[in-house]
Amino acid sequence: MPTTPRYALRYPASSDAPNGPTQLQNLATDVEGWLSPPVAELYTNAVQSVPNATWTSMTLNAEGIDTHNAHSTASNTSRFVAPTGWGGIYQVSGQSYLVQIGDGVMAVRLAKNGVPVRGSIVRVRGAGSGDTDRGLSTAAHFIQLNAGDYVEVQSFHTRGVAADTFTNDEYGPSLSVCWVRAA
Repeated sequence: MPTTPRYALRYPASSDAPNGPTQLQNLATDVEGWLSPPVAELYTNAVQSVPNATWTSMTLNAEGIDTHNAHSTASNTSRFVAPTGWGGIYQVSGQSYLVQIGDGVMAVRLAKNGVPVRGSIVRVRGAGSGDTDRGLSTAAHFIQLNAGDYVEVQSFHTRGVAADTFTNDEYGPSLSVCWVRAA
């Protein structure tokens, strides 16, 4: 049975014997799959130490949403991995929050397969006194992922010594991912 080029929806070829119920069921099954794309909201509920002057992938050991089991809380917990059959364009954003940065720099970015995503970095310098905890969020980016590709949120600082992530219900590292369309 042939399929449409973009979404691989099955349809009968003109040479196929008529079988309306089966053909409609195949089409309905294909369309239903596209109505439930991968979506994930990943976060951490544990403190992570981020070394000084080192881009570090954020550990995300908890899930608010993970519709297609694209994230593991047991291994490679920093990663959202595009599921089989769901390559395409994803909307991705990330957040990190570090404590006691002082007057050092803090930055956050997205990475695809370990490589920085162009234009995703956000960077600020600490105030040096008073409340020196800093939280940053990337803008939402559209990233093309093939099945098996992964995205992460990474954090960086120049405090001089390791800095811990801040974690509670409102603050802390997180990664939001939503499939938008086929490539």
